[in-house]
Amino acid sequence: MSGRRSTLLAVAVTVGITALAIAAILIFGDSNKPTDIVLPDEPPAAAVSPDQTAPEEKTGLVEVTRETVQAVVRTLERPEAYSRRLGVESFWDSGSALYSAEAWVRSGSVRLTVSGVETKNVLVTENKVYIWYDTEDVFEAPRDPGESLIRSADAFNMLVTYEDVLDLPTRDITDARYDEYGGERCIFVTALSGGYETQYVVSVATGLLVHAERRDGEGKLVYVMEASEPVLSAPSEDVFELPSAE
Repeated sequence: MSGRRSTLLAVAVTVGITALAIAAILIFGDSNKPTDIVLPDEPPAAAVSPDQTAPEEKTGLVEVTRETVQAVVRTLERPEAYSRRLGVESFWDSGSALYSAEAWVRSGSVRLTVSGVETKNVLVTENKVYIWYDTEDVFEAPRDPGESLIRSADAFNMLVTYEDVLDLPTRDITDARYDEYGGERCIFVTALSGGYETQYVVSVATGLLVHAERRDGEGKLVYVMEASEPVLSAPSEDVFELPSAE
């Protein structure tokens, strides 16, 4: 067990220092507000890269195209506090695996509990990442201050986050559009990265990822994620407490 703890600690620290090696992730990624987010007629100047043109207004919403979707996504805002459940299934040639994750978010802290073969807990704060299993000690690692709390938490749990698409060259985005998903208006983005095609479905109302799926170079589904409707209230304070040392 001590060997396993040492290995887990080394992995946690290494991942924290090297910005989490998200490109290697193959499985699993970030609540309805009373009203939809009102997108601006054009994004802030800093949100549009030199090779992009400012989005144009279309039927009350900013037009989404391959060239403008990154600028549009940057205008979305997530709720400051919420909780929700995520369901994830990954596939390979000989079978599949199903697991779930619960997420609690408040200003300055994100807590995730992932249930599968065993239960993994991750607490991300402004400066630290804490990882523990139900029967083990708490491991501590520094957090990359250049990332959002949500992105750090997702990466430590090997979850897909749509923020990845913001870093892609425009040429790697193969499709972008508005469409309905689960009865709400969403932004659909499909992009290629690392030999895989990933589709992200992001709620316009909440700025949260509600669905994602990933396919390999042969078009085979290797990962799918579904998110439940979020609870838009501040989670209990005790959710963000570390387990007491015995």
